[in-house]
Amino acid sequence: MKKSKEPTLEDFLTDIEGLLKDFKKIQEGKEIDENFIEEMDKRNIKFNKKYKDFLPEDNLDSKK
Repeated sequence: MKKSKEPTLEDFLTDIEGLLKDFKKIQEGKEIDENFIEEMDKRNIKFNKKYKDFLPEDNLDSKK
C-alpha cells in the first residue's frame, strides 16, 4: 500500500503544537534571542508551505 504524501491530522496537530510552544515562549519572554526568532521564522515558513493547500487563501477576519 502506497503511503499518502498529504499530511495527516496527526501531522497537523504536532506542527501546531510546536508553533504554540514558540508563542508561549514569546508570551512568557523566555529564551528570546536572534537565533530563536530565526528558527521560529523557519518553522513558520515550513508550516505554511506544508499546509498551503489546506489553509484558507483569504483572510477570514477581513470584511469585503
